[in-house]
Amino acid sequence: THLVTQPPATLIKSLSIRNFKNYERLSAAFRPGINFFVGKNGVGKTNLLDAIHYLGVTRSFLTPQDKYNVRFDTDFFRMEALVGRAGHEQTIVAKVKPGQLKEFAVDGVKIERLGDHLGFLPVIVLAPQDQMLITGISADRRRFVDFYLCQTDPAYLGSLSLYNRLLNQRNAALKEGGWHVDRDLVMTYTDNMVEPVDRIAAAREAFVAALQPRAVHHYQQISDNEVDIRLTYRTTCRQADFRHRTEEAFDRDRALGRTTFGIHRDDILFDLGEQPVKRFGSQGQSKTYLIALHLALCDVLRARNQVPPVLLLDDIFDKLDDQRVRHLVDTLGRHDFGQVFITDARPARIEQVCTEIAAEARVMYLADNAIDDVRDYPDN
Repeated sequence: THLVTQPPATLIKSLSIRNFKNYERLSAAFRPGINFFVGKNGVGKTNLLDAIHYLGVTRSFLTPQDKYNVRFDTDFFRMEALVGRAGHEQTIVAKVKPGQLKEFAVDGVKIERLGDHLGFLPVIVLAPQDQMLITGISADRRRFVDFYLCQTDPAYLGSLSLYNRLLNQRNAALKEGGWHVDRDLVMTYTDNMVEPVDRIAAAREAFVAALQPRAVHHYQQISDNEVDIRLTYRTTCRQADFRHRTEEAFDRDRALGRTTFGIHRDDILFDLGEQPVKRFGSQGQSKTYLIALHLALCDVLRARNQVPPVLLLDDIFDKLDDQRVRHLVDTLGRHDFGQVFITDARPARIEQVCTEIAAEARVMYLADNAIDDVRDYPDN
């Protein structure tokens, strides 16, 4: 089997954590290819993925409130990673004392605004709870697109923050004023929302359009050309005059005390063939759809940032039959996804995977809140 050994442009070389969730102290070194965290359920495999995610985007993908990320009977946590970027090594340090301190620094230089750190270490995570992208409400899918757009486009984060602030102000005015709300005040908020509405809708539309062909490609690779999938961004804000539509909805808005028209009502449709995957997809098809979507994200973020994102895959093989597992493993080994981290509870399966994969791999066996053993493939 041909071995892919070329390192990605961004590589997490090592990670050290203290007092993060179940870990008092832990240090680990990683390989450029695929890194597996293997162990029984409850040993903290997902928490290691979460630590990497935290260093990339300044928050947990499991428990957004930092007070729940601190190890029991402690009041702070600290994380540090050595990252290789374009031939240079840089150190990211996060120090968090919930309610008092949350500080990120790169090579000892403090990041003044946490939002400025987004994109330095781009990460993509696929976890079991991401099933809500298919089964959940439209807000889940909007958050998904917004999160990754913010990692590729700092201006998008500014537009989204502005829109949300104006939306909250408009809703507060509607709720407080009721039927007698000041129409001119409400329309002032509306006028200020027009520009960010157009920018956000255009960015989302382009992002989903870029994901579509790559998601189709990866789905067909993993499912052995089972069926095409479709991603569609649904909005009314690009096809109509936003101000005119909100004027038409004014009476309804003041009756309900909230804004009923805008990009906060948009959705992304996930279809399997001609039907919604939510209603007609099997568990295996739904899981494959989500995997293909996240692999497509890797392609798009790499193209936009010129940096392969770090891919975090939690319990990825669950609900996949043996054939789909083989196709996924082959895809991960042969395609340049950058550095990949995968959790699994079955050592025998991972050891078999590592003998077949066309990439460097490291397996870290976890037990008793520590790394108990490390095995590299191929064995050097």
